[in-house]
Amino acid sequence: MKKILILLLLSLGLIGTTSAGEVETNILKLKALNACMSCNLKLANLTEANLSGANLKNADLRNADLRKADLRKADLSGAFLNGADLSGAFLNGADLSKAFLFEADLKGVNLWGVNISGADLRGVNISGADLRGADLTYATLRGADLTGANLSGANLSEAFLNGADLTLVNLSGANLRKADLFKADLSGLELSVTDLSKAFIFEADLFKADLSGLELSVTDLSKAFIFEADLSEADLSKAFLNGADLTLVSHSGVNLRKADLSGLELSGTDLSKAFLFEADLTLVNLSGADLRGADLTYATLRGADLSGADLRKSDLSEAFLNGTDLSGADLSGVDLRKADLSGVDLSGVDLRKADLSEAFLNGTDLSETYLTDANFTGATFCNTETPWGIDYSGC
Repeated sequence: MKKILILLLLSLGLIGTTSAGEVETNILKLKALNACMSCNLKLANLTEANLSGANLKNADLRNADLRKADLRKADLSGAFLNGADLSGAFLNGADLSKAFLFEADLKGVNLWGVNISGADLRGVNISGADLRGADLTYATLRGADLTGANLSGANLSEAFLNGADLTLVNLSGANLRKADLFKADLSGLELSVTDLSKAFIFEADLFKADLSGLELSVTDLSKAFIFEADLSEADLSKAFLNGADLTLVSHSGVNLRKADLSGLELSGTDLSKAFLFEADLTLVNLSGADLRGADLTYATLRGADLSGADLRKSDLSEAFLNGTDLSGADLSGVDLRKADLSGVDLSGVDLRKADLSEAFLNGTDLSETYLTDANFTGATFCNTETPWGIDYSGC
């Protein structure tokens, strides 16, 4: 048994020596030919090495020391760089497509215009790196540290950035279309010229982020923390916002066409001139909200709280308002043509000069409502409480 153990230890030592010898031979080969495709360079010391234009496709460079190495225009596609130290390396024009860079150190590296598409960058430290115009399509950056990195003009479409730290990142003009930003930290960022359309931003932190004028159609922002963010003039048509925190958010002029806002807390929110055509606002709390001039045509507001809301000059034509709380709301001059107000308590509400032509008022309470110059042409009254008594004319 003792002999077997000795033989085993000797064989392991021999393997280690052989492996180290192989790496040394491959380093010499690389320096001579400027190429070493698919070769073993694990733990290789290549600090400050001149590898400009080198062919290292599919090479094994795991845990290699490449600090300050010149890798400009080098082919590192498919290379294994897990745990490698690339801090201070020069990678301009290099090809890192489909490379494995798990937990590699790329801190402060110049990756301007580099092709990193489809690469594995999980847990990588790229803080402060220059990634302007870099191609990161389909790249995996889960849990990566990107703090202070410059990603202006970078292509991150369909990239995986779940849990990535994007604090102080420059994403000006970056393409994040269909990117996965689940639980990513985007707080305080200037994103007004970033493409986030159809991105998955579920549970992301967008605290005080500037999203003004952004194209966010069909984007999933469910449960995102958007507290005090700027969404003015943004396009959120068909976006998913279930459970999102939109407290103190500026929505002035925002496009929320067909967006799902059901159950949200939006009390006191500025939605003036917002485009909410066919939006789902079921059970939303919009008490005290500013909805002046908002387009709520065909919107679903069943069970919503609009108490004290300012709806002057808004368009609620053909909207569904069954069970909505409109107590104290200002609806003067509002377009409510063909709107369904069945069972709504409008007592004490200001409907002066409002257009309720062809509206459905079954079981609606209009007693003590301000109705001067309101238009009820073709409206349906059935068991409707009015200042002139209960109206059954439309039953």
